[in-house]
Amino acid sequence: MELPATDKPRALVVDDDTGARLSIRTVLLRSNFDVIDVARADVALATVREHVGDFAIAVLDLKLERASGVDLLRDIKEVDPMIEVVMITGFETVEAAKRALRLGACDFLNKPFEVPALAAAAAQALRLYQSSRSAARREAELDQIAAEMGPAGLEFLRLQRGTVHDTRNLLCVVRAHFHHVATVLNGHTSLNSEEVLSLRGHIGLIGRQLEGVVNLLDHEARTSRAAEGLEDITDIQTVLSDLQMSVQRHPDAKLCEYTSAVADPSVRLQISATEVAQLLLNLMLNGAQSSPGRVRVSVTVGAPGPLPNDFDSTRGYAGMKSFGLTEFQGDRPLVRVAVKDDGGGIPGDVLNRLTTAQVTTKVRGNGVGMVVISEIVNRARGLLTIRSTPGLGTEVEILLPAREAKSASS
Repeated sequence: MELPATDKPRALVVDDDTGARLSIRTVLLRSNFDVIDVARADVALATVREHVGDFAIAVLDLKLERASGVDLLRDIKEVDPMIEVVMITGFETVEAAKRALRLGACDFLNKPFEVPALAAAAAQALRLYQSSRSAARREAELDQIAAEMGPAGLEFLRLQRGTVHDTRNLLCVVRAHFHHVATVLNGHTSLNSEEVLSLRGHIGLIGRQLEGVVNLLDHEARTSRAAEGLEDITDIQTVLSDLQMSVQRHPDAKLCEYTSAVADPSVRLQISATEVAQLLLNLMLNGAQSSPGRVRVSVTVGAPGPLPNDFDSTRGYAGMKSFGLTEFQGDRPLVRVAVKDDGGGIPGDVLNRLTTAQVTTKVRGNGVGMVVISEIVNRARGLLTIRSTPGLGTEVEILLPAREAKSASS
């Protein structure tokens, strides 16, 4: 299909209902889009493949005559991840909406739609598209600058990407909890004691997450602490309690079923709470994003002990890869932290390169998380082993130094 030249943002409309398709087209034309509309999913996908980079947004009907709009969304995103997609349907189901959002839809509207709502959704989709394009251009410019600077520049860029990645995770949690608190407060003129206690819990978590963001961005202070030999001691139970709330609110983990267990609630780790939260949140998101369906993720924290004899065993998984230090100083006991999911798993060739930037098996995500995880484990003088079977799931086992028992009450 030949597309006419235009200086307007281009939109693709896919709906096998002629009347609905023309209505959507009219709204988008009035919103200053150049519009291409088709009735069939195969024609839409062929058009996107032929003109990668030409479409800013797509508006898709959920239920097409010979195809699923959600499947078309997935296929379009695989061809051109930059396209922002708005789903429209007269047969909304909760699971369909969740799957569409997981696959990258930026909005979900019901038929019959209101014109202002569609116009607003299209405008927001365009803003997201323009922001993504701008970020991609800046990323390319940074890559070029870093390459010209040599190894030091590449190392700086890698560290910055990791910081941005984890800052986003923390701020997503803060945003979600803030939205929950605001919704409750706006919907009530008075609150009972149970609601007040609930809000206090959310506000407390928001405060801790904001403190984590500050700590994450404060590299000079972190470096100073390490140089002075000061040690951070983590209360793992508090971190897990916060994560239990965070999983319910994080936009990338809404379909994740999360459980946790701690063998010894009094255990303390020689690592900051911020870094433990980064580790666990990244691993939880890796599991949640590894499959388009519901994923179960469990976190277990063992009691302090020696290096397990089977740490370098596959334990029944198809593949295994260890990262991190091979020796520990002294005889300080280790705490085993295991994160296990039943998601899509990791192929062997990817498993061997998993802590390389931009290597990923996620349905969504950019592949930076495992790089961040391995760096945190190395800084903590720990060990990291990943075991996985494609299609069945993954287990990540981390060994972290425990605080000496004699100091536990100090």
